[in-house]
Amino acid sequence: MDWLSLDYRVFGIDISPTAVDQAKRMHGWISKQIQVVNATQLPFPDNEFDCVVDVCCLQHVDMVGIALNEAYRVLKPSGWIFSVMAAREHSDKAFPAGIYTHKLSSGIEPLAMLGDAGFTEARNYYSTYEDEVHGWIAHWLTHGRKP
Repeated sequence: MDWLSLDYRVFGIDISPTAVDQAKRMHGWISKQIQVVNATQLPFPDNEFDCVVDVCCLQHVDMVGIALNEAYRVLKPSGWIFSVMAAREHSDKAFPAGIYTHKLSSGIEPLAMLGDAGFTEARNYYSTYEDEVHGWIAHWLTHGRKP
């Protein structure tokens, strides 16, 4: 779907230039809005976004608390953060050591960190499904709202 035609402003970030290049090739419609950015130093003004979506990024960030503080900063009041994180037990089995380093000990940890960053209405959900490549995959789905 071309979200830009619906009058949405969509931005994508990743710390990896390789991942950003791949995303630009796969999603040409948004290529100008995909940038190499560190989640702990977002180049956006305060209160800029209605929603921040994290898909399996925060679990690999060394300074998760700082990244969440940045997400809070760029969200408008009443804005939401949604995060999908592979459960540690899945990441440790599915990927060889050293490929991805899972920084969080459990799905409960990011829930507490959302509260520490100032988010309210924080909730956690555990989800599993079967994947042809990895077998059963488990994810934590976490969200919170900026007051």
